[in-house]
Amino acid sequence: MRTLGHSRGAASAPAIPRPVPVIDVGARGQMISPARPFLPPARGFSLLELLIALALAALIVGFAVPGYQSHMQRSRRGDALEALYQLQQAQLRYRGFHPGYAKSLAELNTPFGNGLSRQGYYQLSTGIVDDDASGYFVQAAVRAGGAQAGDGECRQIVLTQRKHTLSLTPLPCWGKR
Repeated sequence: MRTLGHSRGAASAPAIPRPVPVIDVGARGQMISPARPFLPPARGFSLLELLIALALAALIVGFAVPGYQSHMQRSRRGDALEALYQLQQAQLRYRGFHPGYAKSLAELNTPFGNGLSRQGYYQLSTGIVDDDASGYFVQAAVRAGGAQAGDGECRQIVLTQRKHTLSLTPLPCWGKR
């Protein structure tokens, strides 16, 4: 008969006990890995977390940048509107001393003699609309290659006066809908 733990015949080697991994809990309640018993637990971001954060940042920038550019274009239109209003006043002053309106910027006594708006985003021009000089226009056109070159809606902003009628085109560029 056989009994447990004994075998007949060849002597068997005693069984070597295997070490049992001990999972210890540190002072702060953190598990200490048996593979790294003396090192603190690894901290930081995984690659997946970093990619998710970058994707969210790109998404936010993707929505924010076009809105910011549109806002900047609208604010730069103020440079053109200011110049056009000043040219309108200069045309009215000119008309007070002459039989008709000025045919060019050189005839007006304004700081726009170089043909540029104050901040340089627009090329300015003026002239008469009828042969009898009873009307005038002042125009601001976006400078090619300038900061406003991407402004497709308001590439040309025009103020026209014919007799007693003032027209502003295009209306959205003047802040009117």
